[in-house]
Amino acid sequence: MVFDAGSYREVVATYIRVLRQDSVEAADAIEQILSLCGARAALRATLVMTILKMEVQQHQAISDISVHAYMLRDNPEALPLLEIAISCWLRDRGIRDAEFDIEHKDDLTSTDDEDLSRVIFRKLK
Repeated sequence: MVFDAGSYREVVATYIRVLRQDSVEAADAIEQILSLCGARAALRATLVMTILKMEVQQHQAISDISVHAYMLRDNPEALPLLEIAISCWLRDRGIRDAEFDIEHKDDLTSTDDEDLSRVIFRKLK
């Protein structure tokens, strides 16, 4: 089954509505990703938020979020907005402050792990 951009937008809209129940600002940041990068990047960002929510519910902590930068490798401009969404969601859920160190590098089109490691998205504390 092939999904068109409209299908992605519908799914993203649903995830944003669910996210908005936890954090209005996090949902706003994902909407900005939608506007800036399109529905596919926004869908990936909502997937990141869903995974983080599950991690927090199951483990009460987020151990390592470096995999999430990889999920948005095609849209490095979305990383600062994803950082905002994560930070706002954690804050609004009353979870410890999150500080992230994100390095943005050019040329993230390669699928080579070494190239992808040039984007660092990690928990500091």
